[in-house]
Amino acid sequence: MRTHLFVVALCTLLAACADEGTPPPSTSELVATRGTVFGAEDGQGALSIVFDVDVSSDGRVYASEPGFSRVVVFASDGSFLTTIGRRGEGPGEFQVPGNLSWLGDTLTVLDFQLGISLLDRDREFFERISFAVQGESQRFPLGPILPLNDGSVGSSAPAVAADVLSGRIQRETWLKMSRDGAVLDTLLWQAVSDRDFYAVEVEGRSRSGSHPLSIGELMAMPPDGSSLLVAGRAPPEAGSEPSFALTRISVDGDTIARTQVPYGLVEVTPSHIDSIARGMVIRRDDDDEQYETTARAFRDDVEWPTHFPAFSIVLAGADGSVWVQRHLWRDGANRWDVFDGEMSLVGFVYVPATVDLKVVSLDAVYGIELDSFDVPWIVRFDISG
Repeated sequence: MRTHLFVVALCTLLAACADEGTPPPSTSELVATRGTVFGAEDGQGALSIVFDVDVSSDGRVYASEPGFSRVVVFASDGSFLTTIGRRGEGPGEFQVPGNLSWLGDTLTVLDFQLGISLLDRDREFFERISFAVQGESQRFPLGPILPLNDGSVGSSAPAVAADVLSGRIQRETWLKMSRDGAVLDTLLWQAVSDRDFYAVEVEGRSRSGSHPLSIGELMAMPPDGSSLLVAGRAPPEAGSEPSFALTRISVDGDTIARTQVPYGLVEVTPSHIDSIARGMVIRRDDDDEQYETTARAFRDDVEWPTHFPAFSIVLAGADGSVWVQRHLWRDGANRWDVFDGEMSLVGFVYVPATVDLKVVSLDAVYGIELDSFDVPWIVRFDISG
């Protein structure tokens, strides 16, 4: 599963300078209305860096805080309830908690160092899934990443820029594995190419990473672990109408549904490139000269496409819905195309670019938003036609 924190920041940068680009398709515009806010200015409900959010069937909101090795729990009305875990390696303890999901009455917490912890409805720890198996990548072992609803887990070792740019790795493989690390099946292969990564040299130092306008496939999974959603965004062939594919795959690796979605091309302008390049640089100690030198290298030496990829993020909801963030902006908001469980286009909705969506459904979405002091808050938006 790819992480898109940079993409969210990128879209925030571009929202201020990008026009909508192309008119929306002839579907309904949905409305996102700001609702309950979760968090506090100080005290127990105050949040630090939040990695992931999930919502239980009773409306309680769970947020993972890797910096404090815990999960924070809020009631559906936004009030603070409790925290789960503490720093450590024992039962119910975490090191770096990340992805959260509810599988029926089980809360699963992926710890990037310890594996997946399973907790019951009363938030009591009862099992940990942890293994490390050598896969195609020599840099990263295969470990548990995605809990699936049949009791197995999904696992993959990410491709890194150096391996792809050197030609050593051409794909990322997603495997279905048992809880003790045995390979059960191959769920899918995701092709990777040198267009998905970049490498530049700045003052004798080589820098590489994922290209901010990557064309590679993205994968998402609904919180209930019932399927995988693969979204392809390869650019159109010359003379063909641009479209992207959404494919739903069962936990047995079988294709359940597939749809092809037409879209309008959005041109990448020099202004976009400059904004993106600056967003790729971390300014340190007010060193403006170094900042400008590095930003110029990214702008001039990275190969930039003529058009944006079809989308930047794909999310899957427990209700079967699919949310695709397009490269279209309006009044500081990002456009999302919304599909139902049959993958039919329901409509489109604009959500503030400052919100990093984490939980989606046809009725409501939850995301992380930073205030003027960079304090995170979790915000619910109700979706209506």
